[in-house]
Amino acid sequence: LYGVYNELGVLAEKKRDYKNAEENYQHAFNLAEKTASGEINVFVIASNLARTYVALGKLEEAQKHFKYIVSNIKKYSGKNDVSADSILIVSYIELSEILRNGKKYEESEASLEEAKKLLDNKEQLKHYFQYYWQEKATVDQEQGKQEVFEKDFSELNKIKNEKWFNVNDFEIWKKKTK
Repeated sequence: LYGVYNELGVLAEKKRDYKNAEENYQHAFNLAEKTASGEINVFVIASNLARTYVALGKLEEAQKHFKYIVSNIKKYSGKNDVSADSILIVSYIELSEILRNGKKYEESEASLEEAKKLLDNKEQLKHYFQYYWQEKATVDQEQGKQEVFEKDFSELNKIKNEKWFNVNDFEIWKKKTK
């Protein structure tokens, strides 16, 4: 049943009906925690819910769910489950952004460091490097670390021609950082 509510959340999210998505994801999460505890689906739903909270500007709720994921999904990470590692990497990067927006730079950097450890060991997840480097550059720029920011930007330029690199996302990010 939690799968049905999750799918209703996905459909609402695609329509940008975030309030309806939140309600469906929350219901799915509550059911999944009770009935599917210990399954990867709980973390998929938690990630969907956290992203929806970000879209709604409910950053404390989003942070709570991303922290739930990074605290509990690790037992799946590092195995042959790419989806667990993917959810974990995205959660670390999203958590970093929330922490950075709250001016909690040390915690933000620690979250990024955890993402980098996973990225360095997962060839099939290298497409997340773009978002790692974009967030790292933003963290460094906001702290006035211009030399480090330039190195981060250089890393982005090194991967810019990869087939998985999203130029549109990069251009949007670039406009925000200048």
